[in-house]
Amino acid sequence: MIVIENNQKEENFFYILRWLNDVVDLIKIKNLPKNEILKLLEDLHHIDSRELPNNIREHLKNLKLNELNGKLRKALPNMLLKDLNSFNMLIIIPHDYLFSIPWEIFDDISLKIPVVLDLSLNLFSYLFKKNTTYVENKFLFFFNPNFNIPNKNLSYDKKKKQLIKYYLKDTTVELTVREQETATKSEFKDLINKMNYNLIHFSGHAQYDIFNINPNITGISFYDKDTMDIMNLHELSQLGFKDFPLILIDACESSKGINTKINEPISIIKSLHVAGAGAILATNWNLEEQYSYDFSDIFYVYLKKGYNIAVSLFKTRKDLRSKYPERSIWANFTLYGNPFVKFRVK
Repeated sequence: MIVIENNQKEENFFYILRWLNDVVDLIKIKNLPKNEILKLLEDLHHIDSRELPNNIREHLKNLKLNELNGKLRKALPNMLLKDLNSFNMLIIIPHDYLFSIPWEIFDDISLKIPVVLDLSLNLFSYLFKKNTTYVENKFLFFFNPNFNIPNKNLSYDKKKKQLIKYYLKDTTVELTVREQETATKSEFKDLINKMNYNLIHFSGHAQYDIFNINPNITGISFYDKDTMDIMNLHELSQLGFKDFPLILIDACESSKGINTKINEPISIIKSLHVAGAGAILATNWNLEEQYSYDFSDIFYVYLKKGYNIAVSLFKTRKDLRSKYPERSIWANFTLYGNPFVKFRVK
């Protein structure tokens, strides 16, 4: 196992802690080009925010992601990349702006071993001690809550719902589904309060304050007859999950947050961890509907086979890279929290 950590105040270094059996070593990585990386991340957001044909947007995005990939490759030591086959997982515990880096785009690592991010080593250790294999499975799905808002309808969600129901039929999974006008914020809160769900999949829209001034407009959006009903960061943090569930935020830029002077940004990820989430899957940039469907089509097959979520995501990433070599979907999803969660689905 490998852990990358920086909980210091210096901004231009981080640690790599590697251990295998009884052997432990610590590597200090210096001179990460902070300003260049931040500029690339800002450019990526602007590309996603512009009204562009999908093929042009993807081309521009890939140019920036390839540049970012190159800068990460220069910063990480060759000994780390050379020895990857000796390890089975990469755990990244970043600091400050390092949270914003889509580490999955670094294919020298992310296509070789599973990758997971955590807010702190203490949080990882705490979650690791919790039950990681669920036998009595209760899954909750919220689909397309903003279908009535112009340009927010997710036409692939009906197919996605049918796909997931097909994969889970004749299994022991107790499935709860809300979609469109039944996918309200109050219904979500009530269901979380009444049931111990092991997996929660939200397929809709997320948003964050790009000006870093108002956490009340950062969150996920539920159905309302006239507008998008945002569950903001404070509301998310108060949900009170009972069984350390896996939460999949299947929405655009759902890993983004508000930068602060503390270690990590204020984000959907942090709020869900505070609420008791055991693991979270979220996106680094815009997510086209077709590729959201393709992700679910592959990911749930591996989850059903009994792989833990880190390995399921890793195998999904490799399959998507093979299927869409010119698209960035393979690197879009990031895993946070406990990577060893798995479901015994029979």
